[in-house]
Amino acid sequence: MQGNKRVSIVTDSAASLPAQLADESDEYLHVIPHQVVINGTTYREGLDLSPEEFYETLRRLKRPPATSGPSPEQFARAFEAASAVSDSVVCLVLSSKFSMTYDSAVLGAHEASEVLPGTHIEVIDTESATGSGLMVIEALRLSEQGRSADEIVRRTKELVPRVKVIATLDTLYYLQKGGRVPVLAHLGTSLLQVKPIFEMYRGEVRTIAKVRTAKRAKGKLVDLLHEDVGEGRLHAAVLQGNVPEEAQELEERIASEFNCVELYVGTFSPVIGAHTGPGLLGVSYWSESDTA
Repeated sequence: MQGNKRVSIVTDSAASLPAQLADESDEYLHVIPHQVVINGTTYREGLDLSPEEFYETLRRLKRPPATSGPSPEQFARAFEAASAVSDSVVCLVLSSKFSMTYDSAVLGAHEASEVLPGTHIEVIDTESATGSGLMVIEALRLSEQGRSADEIVRRTKELVPRVKVIATLDTLYYLQKGGRVPVLAHLGTSLLQVKPIFEMYRGEVRTIAKVRTAKRAKGKLVDLLHEDVGEGRLHAAVLQGNVPEEAQELEERIASEFNCVELYVGTFSPVIGAHTGPGLLGVSYWSESDTA
């Protein structure tokens, strides 16, 4: 250990971080990949298979791919790598209601602590999926400022009840194939060209609107943001699953209509897209006008 007091951040690939951040060789950021199984072959997100390659492949598959989360051993190795440059590590992971990732991280932290007694490791359940990306970015920002692990943990926990994700699905086909919605629901929305809009908040997913056509769905996402954020300072990520043009249009509209502190366009992690299919479009956000 080098005694460097800057805090390292560990997360999983479901955070759907922007490519430029995830690709940077920042020794204080460690992104652990989920696995996607396609026709019997296992791929690590971002390493063996890019999100773009995944969504192109997904359209040609006859059955949805399977997914699996990172193992405790993967987390332990990441904590050990982080300990080479940091005395403290903060780990922000996918909601425990969606995956066993949190449990794996906790087990990995316990395993690592046995061989790294001088390294403090804190694991946080973000209670979100892709919304965890904004928390990771905030944690990295504080780390760069030289803030302590306690300060980063406190700030992250403040954001947990404030970060939301709203998104629209192009089709319920993949959710139906995965057993998450009835066949009749899929057929009904397909025949009527209904685009469901849902919200992910604190580990729960609920449908909040249904509109016809993708254009109206994009407009509804903006309307919902206005209702929730108002004039508040907005931190947001526009995320897409193989619909980059629509994401760019949505980003431009948000940039022009809101008081954006930060705004970027990213791609939904394959572990998310495997369950929803291509055509997913959404916004992960929090507002400085919120109260925890």
